[in-house]
Amino acid sequence: MTYLEYIAALQLAHFSAGEIAFRGASDSGLGLNTDPPPELWPNMVKTAWLADQVRAYLGSPIRVLSGYRSPAYNSAISGAPQSRHLENDALDLQPLSTTPRKLHAALLGFREAGLFRGGLGLYDTFVHIDRRGTNADWTG
Repeated sequence: MTYLEYIAALQLAHFSAGEIAFRGASDSGLGLNTDPPPELWPNMVKTAWLADQVRAYLGSPIRVLSGYRSPAYNSAISGAPQSRHLENDALDLQPLSTTPRKLHAALLGFREAGLFRGGLGLYDTFVHIDRRGTNADWTG
């Protein structure tokens, strides 16, 4: 089984397997990113489910900018050394017809309702989500 097949088997309603497994726009020029190792595949399940739920809630398209990052790719793009992307439980999401602030507010509401515990990072053009198991908030 491939990583794409694994993600497809999740049967997400609002994201394709290719969207969740997207290797990042910067990788097209670098060629350093890979699919995550199989032992990390299960880490994406709850994160993908969360992204799917918030996309349904907002009723608007969201683009995945970054999911799993190999150590080489993470280093090349100056990612945080302890990035949750390295653990395959993080996604950077860019709303296409609303603002990052509204996406962040929706995810914050989900977290406050007990739907997940994890990181929420608000940036100018996207929102980072991860399932680290403890709540963390930041702006970038």
